[in-house]
Parts: sequence; structure tokens; C-alpha cells
Amino acid sequence: MSDLTRRDVLKASTLPLAAAAGIPLLAAGASAEEGIAADPAKTKLMALLRNNQTYDWQHGFGTRMNHNAMVLVALYRLGATAKRLQSYYDGLNRPRFSIARGQRATKITASNWTSALGRSDSVHAYIRYFRARAKADGVQATLKAHTPRLVQGAAAAAFHPLIKLGSGLDIADTEEIALALANWATSYEAVPAHDPKHEAIGFPEFVASLANDETLRKIRGGSGNIVQRMRLYYRSPAFRARLRPIKIDSKKPLHVVADTIRSAFTKHQHFTLLHGLTSTHAMRAVLPYLGRPEKPLTAFCHALGAAWLTAVVLARRDSKRPLPSRHPVEAVLKKRGAASSNNHVIKVTWSCLEEFRAYGQEDYLLLAARDQASPARFS
Repeated sequence: MSDLTRRDVLKASTLPLAAAAGIPLLAAGASAEEGIAADPAKTKLMALLRNNQTYDWQHGFGTRMNHNAMVLVALYRLGATAKRLQSYYDGLNRPRFSIARGQRATKITASNWTSALGRSDSVHAYIRYFRARAKADGVQATLKAHTPRLVQGAAAAAFHPLIKLGSGLDIADTEEIALALANWATSYEAVPAHDPKHEAIGFPEFVASLANDETLRKIRGGSGNIVQRMRLYYRSPAFRARLRPIKIDSKKPLHVVADTIRSAFTKHQHFTLLHGLTSTHAMRAVLPYLGRPEKPLTAFCHALGAAWLTAVVLARRDSKRPLPSRHPVEAVLKKRGAASSNNHVIKVTWSCLEEFRAYGQEDYLLLAARDQASPARFS
């Protein structure tokens, strides 16, 4: 059960960075064991999450299974009933394979925990490690000790571990948080190094520099998934040469980043940029645990830049779609999102609503309505 209570989350917001930033955490709600008897949907959510968590152990963090917890939390936040949560879970296809035989016996400890980053054969070792750290040190200390390094591999599994962690923090569930950290560690995707002595630039300027680089625009190889496409740029000397420290506003560390991604997704309704939006939403929950955020958020921005390139340059078909002409009602968006059968429509609806509440930019509501009518595609 969770040891991350509402009081813990509020305490996190008093860290120097968060106090200066004034950025809201994802709503933590009550701890997992609090008040669920009076909330049938919360009771059902926690029961389904507990069941799903056994699959993370048995099958690792395969893409299909990895979405389950995130979608369940998003459905709950969109107002789904206990019956709707159960019907979604009943409709899932369960993998039949097991990862048990392929797991390394190496023990992960506080002194060597970075040694197996990116190794999928260390799933069980990392799950044991993060469970033990959360139990011994508490969730707050565990997050502060590990997320600054993990964010430097933010593109792991197409940003899904970050999104999974954001969901775990939202419901304040220790097990879900530990599993998300293990997922992140085993799929860690290091961003290329850059010279920190270079003059810092804003995130919009960084993206513009990528857009104007003829060498980057000539890169081809559009087959493969999101991470495989991003690696094309990670390996490119031209991309590495463009990397600079990113200016981070001490008062609003993520505002410019979020607005740039919102603008990009507005122009290009591409599946990869959808993940940019949902991961930026999740990063608001992680932000208070990063200490000095400049280094990890620079890495996050570099990953988002590579993701932007894959969506705009490597896309095999035009992803430009107009926004709806009428501003939708939040209650309608929530209802439609909770009723959707599309995992990513459910998640992006929740993220858009949360980003709208955080920043007041009404285009987020239009983005949610557009995806509900015609979901973003991977091309």
C-alpha cells in the first residue's frame, strides 16, 4: 500500500524549486488506503492496479501491458465508474510469455544501481531494488535520489515510464511508483552528451535550430517505432552539434516547454507528439524531486527535440489536422474520454484537461476534442 500521503505530496511542494516555481503537482488525492470505501470507483481502481502489477513482474513492461495502469488512472480521473473501469480491464489481451528465465541474478544496490540501466534482463532486480528503497527510505527520498539521473534518459520506451510514474504519483501509490522507476531503469535511453559550457538557449530556439538544419532534414529511415526513429538523431553528429543547455525559468520551469509542445501538436497531429504532450504533463509531477532542474530538464528537452524531428521530418504522411472551430465543454470532454476505446485518446484527454487547468491555454481543450474525433496516428 502507499506510504506517499497527501501530506507527503504537499511537503514536496515546499522544496526550494517547487516553492519558487509555483507549479502545481499532479493531484495526489488521498493515499491508496484512504477513503476508498466511500468511493467505489477508487476501490475498483486500486483492485485492478494490484492485479495488473502482477503482470509487470511476470511479463516485464511490454508496451501493451505498460499502458494499463496509466489508462486506468486516466479513466478514473475522467470520472469513469467502477463498472467502466472493470469493462476496460476485462477487454485487455494478456500476454502469455514469461520473462523469468531471462532475468539476471545480479543484485542492484544503491552503489551500483546505474550499472544495469537500459538492460531489459534486469527487470526483476530493479523491481526488488526500488521496492526495497521505497520501503526503507520512503518514496520522497527514493524519488529525489533517482529521478535526476533517470530524466537524463527520458525517452526510455517512448517516454512511457515517465508517464507511468506521473500516474503513480497522481494516485500516491508506492507500488506503482516503484514499478515505474524499474520500468524507466530497464528501458533507459541516454540522451547524447553536450558541452555544458555552451551558452544556454530557449527550448523554442532549440527546436527552431533543429528545423533549420538541412543535414537533419535529410535524414531518412522512417520505419521502426518511436525510440528507433529517435536513435537516428541521437547517432547523428549534426544533432549532437545542435545540443545546448536549455534555459529553464526558475519560476515556471516547464511552462515554455509545455507551450512549445502544445504548439507543435497543434500543427502536427502526430502520435509521437501526443507522447510529448502526455510526458510533459507527467513531468510536472516529477519536477519537485529533481533538485536543481537545469541538467535533467535540458536532457528532457533534447529528447523532445529528437521526438519532434521524427514527427515532422520522418513522418510518412501529412499529420496536419485543423482544430475544431468550437471550444468544447470540459464535462463533455471528460465523458467522451472516459467512454473511448482508444488508450491514447483516454490518456491525452486527461493530460489536455490537466494542462489546461495548469496553464489556462484553451487550445488544450481543442486538442482533446480533435483527438476524440480523429485520433493521432503514427506515420
